[in-house]
Amino acid sequence: MPARHEQLERGFRDGLINLKDLIEHLSPEEAYEYGYEAAYSALAPVAWSQAVGERLDTSEVTSLLRISRQALAKRVESASLLGLPGKQTTYYPSWQFDRSRRSIRPEVRAILRVFDSHGEADRYMIASWMMTPNPALNDAKPAEWLEGGKEVSQLLDAARQVAGRWDS
Repeated sequence: MPARHEQLERGFRDGLINLKDLIEHLSPEEAYEYGYEAAYSALAPVAWSQAVGERLDTSEVTSLLRISRQALAKRVESASLLGLPGKQTTYYPSWQFDRSRRSIRPEVRAILRVFDSHGEADRYMIASWMMTPNPALNDAKPAEWLEGGKEVSQLLDAARQVAGRWDS
């Protein structure tokens, strides 16, 4: 058994020992259901991290853009930047940034507005969509399309298609 698996089990077991008084009140069926759900819940952040690709945290982005945390928060509030809530920080998918210019790609605002025009879309779903090969973009990931400087109107059309489906 790989070391990671053993460590995950060990940590879970230690947590259960600390909560043993609560466990005694569960039926065997409830105990199984809670345990199964706990495994998915515990690893959900890892799954989302893989789905949204490379991310920068708040301190990395404020340093890159040379702005304050408050200015960064305003960009998220105004939908010119996608921020993903994390544990004690906000994460920002790296495709949003032109690192050589130390700036936010101007197309990001347009992409986010497409999704917002169809209702409030889940920010993690948008980030995940940006990292998923898209047939409307010749099977390129929208993030690659954006970073490659390809035709923005085609990218926005692809965003409209998926935003319309999510809205349904």
